[in-house]
Amino acid sequence: MSRYFFLLILVVAIFLGCKRQPVIEDNSTIVVQPGRGIADICEVGMTLKQMQKATRDVTTHGVRDREWFWKRWNVSRHSLIQSLGAIAPIETDGKIETICFHVVKFDSEVTMKGLSITNPFRGKISDKLSFDRGPINRGEVESQFGRVDHVVTNLWDGVPIAIRGEPFLFQASDGSARIYYRHKGIDFEIESNIVTSFWIYAVRKPEAARGESGSSDL
Repeated sequence: MSRYFFLLILVVAIFLGCKRQPVIEDNSTIVVQPGRGIADICEVGMTLKQMQKATRDVTTHGVRDREWFWKRWNVSRHSLIQSLGAIAPIETDGKIETICFHVVKFDSEVTMKGLSITNPFRGKISDKLSFDRGPINRGEVESQFGRVDHVVTNLWDGVPIAIRGEPFLFQASDGSARIYYRHKGIDFEIESNIVTSFWIYAVRKPEAARGESGSSDL
């Protein structure tokens, strides 16, 4: 009898432990730090397991989720934290190096099953920008993070600019744009002059923007 009682206590303890894992109810109170992310919750350098312990609504998705088991797990995967409006690629070592926070709804269902943002991020980026007051435009980004004087249509042309520690805008052929503040650990995706998402990653020294053989890891 005592054996079954012990097992019951163990199950209850595990259940209560899982219930204590928080889910962010209101992300408008959350602050994201450039070059870091959200400390101890969704932070650059954390592992998938650490994020899953920090908030229980983390799910994983891959381009082959509709296929058989081995193909499904033998490709790169992404983590989705719906409560934060965030998507982060999972590196081969299980860590997170970049995090994308979507401030508008996003759907990648066609290429990656279940990778959809229905709860956009409404919090703040440090003490500079707040998304709970409505859309943020390019002018507001530049007023807080620095004027952008360089526009490129070939991403490779942005490499020497990043090495100098200066921001630049990459203009894509489809009309969308991305502002790179590599020296500050943040990029902004722009559509019709409005921010739709922003990327967070570790700040690198200017000379580290170029690979060992002159290649770019922008």
